[in-house]
Amino acid sequence: MLHGTARLTGAPGAELELTRGESATLARDGVIHPVEAIPTSFDFAVAVGETFTLHDPKGATAVRFTFGGKCDRGGVIELDRDGRFRAAKLSAGKDAANLLIGGGSWAYRLRCSSGSGEGAAVASGRIAVLRDDGRRALPRAPPTNDIDADGRTWRISYQSVIPNLRVLYKGASGRAFKLHVATGGKEETFEGASRITVPGARLREGSYTYWFDRDGVRDPKVSTLKIDFDQTAPQVYIELPIDGKPWPADVEVKGAVLVGWTAAIDSITIPIDAQRRFVAKVTRPAGTALAIKLSHPQRGVHYYLRRAR
Repeated sequence: MLHGTARLTGAPGAELELTRGESATLARDGVIHPVEAIPTSFDFAVAVGETFTLHDPKGATAVRFTFGGKCDRGGVIELDRDGRFRAAKLSAGKDAANLLIGGGSWAYRLRCSSGSGEGAAVASGRIAVLRDDGRRALPRAPPTNDIDADGRTWRISYQSVIPNLRVLYKGASGRAFKLHVATGGKEETFEGASRITVPGARLREGSYTYWFDRDGVRDPKVSTLKIDFDQTAPQVYIELPIDGKPWPADVEVKGAVLVGWTAAIDSITIPIDAQRRFVAKVTRPAGTALAIKLSHPQRGVHYYLRRAR
């Protein structure tokens, strides 16, 4: 159905009401097979225009997109893997529209109804859906990493914070050593023996070159260090509520995060203590799932979903 609603009739007694964005197939024997259905209920509601990642134990989420008054005459949500929306899923509504979103990365946009067609997009965003229950243990604080100043390229992937680096100069002995660390046209020096520690707090993601001076003479070997974030490392741990368990009137939310994250539910901030743990009690959600919002200035917005039995 591209516009409006209709009834698909097959064999005697086989009928299916279709609304805009839904599809079905009709077999030769008259049997109707639904292909795409608009969910009548929703797990999670979000205002159009937000970009985020959904961590859902089911791996598929019924999302309600609320228009927030952007469309006076109603609108249509378009959802597609491709940002050009050439084969988009559709869902229409007056103030909101529901769509079932499977795993992977998606682009979406809202177009307001205008006469017989739609106008330009008034809001857009991206959604990534991951099958994840948020119960993987957080990484422990990393030890100091050893690297050599030997002219090679070294790569370090960190999970929570960039570790301290111990840079070793191999070769002839000397009395005074100076380590040069350079990136982006800026250089920082560290003095000491033939083994110098660089605090991780002084480093950032990116590429560095480094070399030693020994007794005032520059060593010709220039090494390269590449630092990147380990995208597979868990950043959030959700202890409560447990997915699939009954909920009391007040639902206890409990978990832990790595450095830099903030927590909230329904725009209410949840305090995080010095051990990076959070605890709160909240009322049951309007949808079928509770959405715990975790935000990070570099990692973006992530929602972790929990459903009651």
